[in-house]
Amino acid sequence: PPGFSSTSAAPTDTPDQTTNYTVTATLGNCTITKSVNVIVYNATLTLPDDITICTGDVAKITANGTLSGSYLWSTGDTTAILEVSPTDDTVYDLVYSYGDGCTLEDAIKVSVKEGFSLKIVTDPDTNRINLGDPFDLQGIVAPSQNLSGFQFQWLQNGQTPLGTTDEISIIPTSQEDTTFNVTYVLIATAPSGCREQAQFTLTVVYPLKAMPNAFTPNGDGVNDLFRLNLVEGTATVLSMEIYNRWGKKVYESTDPAATWDGTSEGKDAPSDVYVYVIRWQRDDGALQPPLIGDITLLR
Repeated sequence: PPGFSSTSAAPTDTPDQTTNYTVTATLGNCTITKSVNVIVYNATLTLPDDITICTGDVAKITANGTLSGSYLWSTGDTTAILEVSPTDDTVYDLVYSYGDGCTLEDAIKVSVKEGFSLKIVTDPDTNRINLGDPFDLQGIVAPSQNLSGFQFQWLQNGQTPLGTTDEISIIPTSQEDTTFNVTYVLIATAPSGCREQAQFTLTVVYPLKAMPNAFTPNGDGVNDLFRLNLVEGTATVLSMEIYNRWGKKVYESTDPAATWDGTSEGKDAPSDVYVYVIRWQRDDGALQPPLIGDITLLR
């Protein structure tokens, strides 16, 4: 090649690319010429910088060899990508083989910081409450430790910030007239920088109405009273008014648990169809449209 010549029978050279060498041997008047092609495999091996993880986390290490070859980690793994979860600081060695018996070696250190686990406990201990009821959530860190250096972030449905302490109190509200689910996410960060996340899904029950169309106040203990009837959830009656077919008011009450027993002015009201008007509110204080309908009294 250009720049290289030697009269030695066994010369040495260090080419940086594939090179063709020609040798000419002369004996008397006889000359012979031969060539040899020396293939140079220009490969490099790169690993990421040393990694720091928290206990229980997984470190993903990706090796990048520039030529087709094979990998052998000190763990025995033979893939370019190594996933490990050590409990102590660990060095991982790699041998990269390529070309015709060529090898490169490198190593990476994975350092481990003490981690923690996180869960959410609630008071009351349930995942289903009525709309407007108070509810407490608390993050519990294990192993138990001083939380003064911890940072907390509560999110509702992963977006709305709710608080930055380990415990929060909430009263779910809604603009929708339906039972719904809400997810509370807690993100905790330790002084070491280790981070964990937990979540809790709560079902909030909207008071669903199922008003009867008849009742039988005959004293048998079955269907004797007319009241605001809910399939689920609770609510507060603000007022209840009952009118007969001629528009005369036969019953009125502002008792939050108002019920009509089928009497008017101390006497049994006759079997007939009556009109009710119930004004009520949800337990979160939201006023609801009045319930207006008819109820048949049967004797």
